[in-house]
Amino acid sequence: MGNGFALAISITLLPNTTVPLIACGCDDNRVTLYVENEQHQIVKVQTLTGHEDWVRGLEFALSDSGSIFLASCAQDHFIRLWRISPRRGDDVLIVPKAVSELQEEEDIRVKERLFAVIDNDEEKSTFAVTIEAILSGHEGWIYGVHWQPAVYTDGKRHQPMCLISASMDKTAVLWRPDLESGIWLDEVRVGEVGGNTLGFYGCQFSPSGHSFLAHGYQGAFHLWHKSQKTNFWEPGPTVGGHFDEVQDIDWDPEGGEFLVSVSLDETTRLHAPWVRAGLETNWHEIARPQVHGYGVTCLAMTGRYRFVSGADEKVLRAFRAPKNFVENLTRISTVDTKHVLERMADIAEGASVPALGLSNKAVFSSEDAVENKDLEIQPHPNEQYPELYFKPVQLSGSTALKDMELIVFV
Repeated sequence: MGNGFALAISITLLPNTTVPLIACGCDDNRVTLYVENEQHQIVKVQTLTGHEDWVRGLEFALSDSGSIFLASCAQDHFIRLWRISPRRGDDVLIVPKAVSELQEEEDIRVKERLFAVIDNDEEKSTFAVTIEAILSGHEGWIYGVHWQPAVYTDGKRHQPMCLISASMDKTAVLWRPDLESGIWLDEVRVGEVGGNTLGFYGCQFSPSGHSFLAHGYQGAFHLWHKSQKTNFWEPGPTVGGHFDEVQDIDWDPEGGEFLVSVSLDETTRLHAPWVRAGLETNWHEIARPQVHGYGVTCLAMTGRYRFVSGADEKVLRAFRAPKNFVENLTRISTVDTKHVLERMADIAEGASVPALGLSNKAVFSSEDAVENKDLEIQPHPNEQYPELYFKPVQLSGSTALKDMELIVFV
């Protein structure tokens, strides 16, 4: 490999042999193929070019036709599909002609890269590598590709031609070839809109292929299930929690029905039971009242829906729950909050986190009269879409915990 670095690697066995095939994606924008020779040494057999930036992800899949498909993704925003097929007899000697040399009845043949291996029985096998497709649809670096796992029915193996990809553009895309034309198309596109996340760093199918998972830079998981009723992909709840040292915790002072924690991961998180009819009640992270720019080190609850936190910048900040959170807490944990809403007439509808700001800003509905104008968010002249600061979220059903990042306190 010289002085470069391997950023991705995948391994499989060549069809009808016991010879391992290794693919390495490197920082030289190439995919290099290695095999084990008869002296049990790993040797390079082919270099696949085409990507214009670092190769970040690789994965093999054995198709029903006996060919191997290799998916490679890179920082150039493209996915390339390579077909590795066995060649026997006269097929090895066929040399592709130039388009100008073709007869009317002849088809255009894709340029092939050939390599040969010798198995344990000293039988020589030849394989051809061709480009199958180039998938375009992402607008950011692509960090992961993963094939849908093979399905076994009555002892027969079937490999679905389905691929999932994850990108820094905050989307995961499901790719599948069209049944009539064979052209690979993006069948499903899921992900996030807005926010301060950095996109997805990888993805993985479930063994059944009915779910897939994507993960982000700060450790967040994003899960989608295929609904058997609607045939749509719907978001589902995942595990969550702090990814750095937890510095302080405090309980709800009026009944201990939820717990608030602060951490050096620069967030304050609220944990409460998720009550569902006919299912076991479990505790989950349901909100992030504070997303800060410094590690949060201390916390004190001053009321059921008020708390004060301190961070590394040595400033205390007081927060109060907005109406949107109180209503969602009732839906998720069945906490009685009717008397709270009646008592808090001037409660804000929600809160927003301005760009480059450390303090949440109150957002009031158009029906609410606010006497203190200082509490209202003041749109900057450069902001073209001030109405996008806050959008009420109703957390219920299977999507209840997916949007918890959107809930912040005033």
